Amino acid sequence: MSSKNSPTVFVVPVDPSSPSNSSAVDGVNPSKLWSTLPAGKGSKPAKAGTTQVIFNTPTEQITALSSLGPAFSKKQTPADLRREAVKTAIGSAVQQVKALGEGVHGQIVGVDLSVVPDSDAHAASEAAHLAYYDFDLKTEPLSSHFEPEKPASDKLAFAPVARTISEQVKQAWDEGKIYAEAQNLARTLMELPANMLTPTLFVERIAKEAKGLKNVEVLPRDRGECAISCLRQIANVVWRWSIQNGPLRRVCAPSSACPRVLQSRQNSLSFTTAERRRGAQSLRLC
Repeated sequence: MSSKNSPTVFVVPVDPSSPSNSSAVDGVNPSKLWSTLPAGKGSKPAKAGTTQVIFNTPTEQITALSSLGPAFSKKQTPADLRREAVKTAIGSAVQQVKALGEGVHGQIVGVDLSVVPDSDAHAASEAAHLAYYDFDLKTEPLSSHFEPEKPASDKLAFAPVARTISEQVKQAWDEGKIYAEAQNLARTLMELPANMLTPTLFVERIAKEAKGLKNVEVLPRDRGECAISCLRQIANVVWRWSIQNGPLRRVCAPSSACPRVLQSRQNSLSFTTAERRRGAQSLRLC
């Protein structure tokens, strides 16, 4: 029986052209298992992402075997294509596990890195965390599976599994998770309807997400501060608009629901939000 903090679900990438006889998951022989599955009995190696889920292997646990594709083991296959195969296989397996529903919520998913090069640990982590993302507004306002400020009791957690895991692999895994979380945040903000993500709420969310990050400064500006502190940025936006679209008839002040300009600086980079009204000779600063 696994301990509370041990994986109870496993994702095992398999080279279909030459399945390994061993893995980092006790009780799982990828070659033996793959040969008994429909995906392993075909006349040709299964394409990347072909996944089979096996129950009670190991005992009382779940294993998702996923093909790395026929080109993975070929010497002439470039490293970047092998990396994409790793992402495809792991992403597909995670989606199959996610489809099992509430029965696996709160579980730790171990991702077997036995056949994954150390240099691709980043890609493996990124793929797992991206594949689990699922935007949903059916339960409560601003609901999403990616809410880092909320407890993760109803989510899957992912951990690398290998006989030995170096510090380099651990760091690459953590970086891959960060990359995925950043992309999932962008996907959440994109999917939220305008009435649930006004410019004010957008500024507040970005300020919250950026809190504590090194070398990143987020400066929310209200209407009064915009008039003083953001004059140069606003003038620059208006100037660029004029160059591309001709003279402006008016610059709209922020409305009551749109009272802020977001100014973000990272090292020497600067970003200021503004909104162009389609089909109108005006620029709305928000």
